[in-house]
Amino acid sequence: MPPADRAATTAMTTVSDTIDAASSWLLRAARDAPQRAARPPLETADAHPPSGPRPRQRYLAGQLLGVGGQGEVRRVYDRVVGQTVAMKIL
Repeated sequence: MPPADRAATTAMTTVSDTIDAASSWLLRAARDAPQRAARPPLETADAHPPSGPRPRQRYLAGQLLGVGGQGEVRRVYDRVVGQTVAMKIL
């Protein structure tokens, strides 16, 4: 077999193996989906509220540095780390 044909055959085999593996995974996932859907959700975020200061308690708002299509950037003082930082507000 010429080298070019051998390379093409190897590539086709690799693609075929990848498709077979993906198909097997999808079939297993579809088979197991009803069992997973029947289980209750693990936990909600509300079950464990974050510890530490809330953003309004942690940061002291400062000067507006810039405004763009996705929000604004302000200079704020982070009371926890004791430094002035930039914060993007969406």
